[in-house]
Amino acid sequence: LAQTQFPTMSSVLRAAAAVAGSASVLIMLRKAEEYPIAFHEAGHSVVASHLEFCGLDARTAAGERHRGRLRIEAPSLVRFATIVPRVTAAGEYVGETKLTVRWRHMAAHTDWEPGTGAGGEGSEARAASSDGPAASSGGPTPPVLDLRAVSHEGDPAAQVLLAARLAYLLGGRAAEDRLYGCGAGEAASRRVAELAASPGRASGDVRQIRRLLGGSAEGPHATAAYAYASEVLSLRWPQVQALAGALLVLGTVDGSQAAELLSKQRACGAAGEVEAREAALAGESGPLVWVRGWPLLFGCVWAASLPAETRRRSRRHPREGEPPKKVPHAVPPVPAASLPGGG
Repeated sequence: LAQTQFPTMSSVLRAAAAVAGSASVLIMLRKAEEYPIAFHEAGHSVVASHLEFCGLDARTAAGERHRGRLRIEAPSLVRFATIVPRVTAAGEYVGETKLTVRWRHMAAHTDWEPGTGAGGEGSEARAASSDGPAASSGGPTPPVLDLRAVSHEGDPAAQVLLAARLAYLLGGRAAEDRLYGCGAGEAASRRVAELAASPGRASGDVRQIRRLLGGSAEGPHATAAYAYASEVLSLRWPQVQALAGALLVLGTVDGSQAAELLSKQRACGAAGEVEAREAALAGESGPLVWVRGWPLLFGCVWAASLPAETRRRSRRHPREGEPPKKVPHAVPPVPAASLPGGG
């Protein structure tokens, strides 16, 4: 009779270590796949947050300066950002960011500053010296949407809102470009051309851009929007890193969570933001204070400190259980001038 061989404790431990090692490798591979997706969705969210708190500020081809403030009744313009995959009739989404106000309704939520859009050098001087929503407070000046290369036909306010919407859509790719150091020093037009040719994770964004611009994802409107999104993210990169870290831990960050987290990281110095950040961190202690200088780690630690039930819920897609939407066979382009009523 063959003698029964019982495994020794050392062999059991070696096998357990091998299994644990394989599991660790799988987790690391999964996080490596999620890493750029987290930065992509964080890029969308941070551009939206900038528009909410700093407002709209643009120069048009007619030499006019248009400044406006978004009026958002919800706690945050960002409804949620997620890297939890979701399969729909249109395909699989590896990440998604949604706003509390649809862009087609954004015109009704925008209050334009009185006296802007008057044109001429006097208008530029008044805008530069006023204490509008994008005024600086001891820090870098928030960027301005430069639409001087865009045709000034149609409603200027609609042109500005269209450019802001494009900047939001391009924020994801702009964040990935900065993460990987792609296109440093390159013209924005070249980055947009490369995006149109090879959308990658931004294929859904590019599809919307083509619809908004009548079939092409390139042109002066898209170039100006990408340049603006890149500048916003450059000034707010610590916020992008912190939100990406939170997404890697949680999977989903809702609007109120995003607002809380972003308030604890450095911003571009727009009026009141620096003071608000210091106030938000004043009551913190322990790990969050220790890692405040490393934004990505800060976001991870912040997310890990949330209640276990909150972390568990965040691993589900926020739209889980919603009925699937019908996919149209063809989506007609939306003229730029009619943006406030459609899109």
